[in-house]
Amino acid sequence: MQYCINEMSFIGQFSDVYDGSSALNNLIHTIDATTSIRNLKPILRTENLKYKNFTADLTIHEFLIQLNGSCKPKDKDLLQKILMNLVKGPYLKVFSSINKLENGSGECLLNTAIHFAFDNELTHSTISIEKSKFDVDRIDLNSNGILKTINNYLTVKSISESKWLYEESPKHKIPVNKIVKGNVWSAMPLSVEIAQKVLSNSISLAGKRTTYALFEGQWFQFYNHHSNLYHGFPISDPGNDVDLNRIKKFILGGYGWDLGQITID
Repeated sequence: MQYCINEMSFIGQFSDVYDGSSALNNLIHTIDATTSIRNLKPILRTENLKYKNFTADLTIHEFLIQLNGSCKPKDKDLLQKILMNLVKGPYLKVFSSINKLENGSGECLLNTAIHFAFDNELTHSTISIEKSKFDVDRIDLNSNGILKTINNYLTVKSISESKWLYEESPKHKIPVNKIVKGNVWSAMPLSVEIAQKVLSNSISLAGKRTTYALFEGQWFQFYNHHSNLYHGFPISDPGNDVDLNRIKKFILGGYGWDLGQITID
């Protein structure tokens, strides 16, 4: 999954630099929490983000200039975090040629990070800074009658709750495969640590509780057994499995399948 920073959530809402700095730090912690989900891919943003106000009188770019003139270690640390997460590229520059995109308030959102998330066929989502109209888990969008909802995150907790987490199952913690009441229990050869990495880069089908991943030539299936918890096991490819064939077709399409936690329709 890729995330983009919602520059439209920066509306100069913070009363002073102290309040704003705290919010920026919280935003950066939220971005950091997405690292494994986006498979270390860069966080995306528009170039316009650095010119957005986070206080009534100060843009992010102007705040960076202030921080650069400070000798305080905490200011230097915040400077580097803002540069890496909010200012430097890669930038979002390619958008679809729709002529209308609005949220529930009728606000124009063309050529924004929200526009990019709306365009994408995968599970791309936005991350917003707090205290704006985007303090919501979902953003409802309308483009010429086409309705779509995208995910929006504001806190580390909200990111943690959306992560697919691996939980080892006693059923598959066996040395070799065995048959129980006519069903095959497959031994899980991966360690918990490696299984988590494979799960974090697996692909799911919308509306289903299973995800699939190809790791070192072996297919694995993970099953969502509770909340955001999954257990997994190796599977064979019979060649005629409809769901697995859809996953294979997607991967062969070369569309960034290694982004992590992808859901396809």
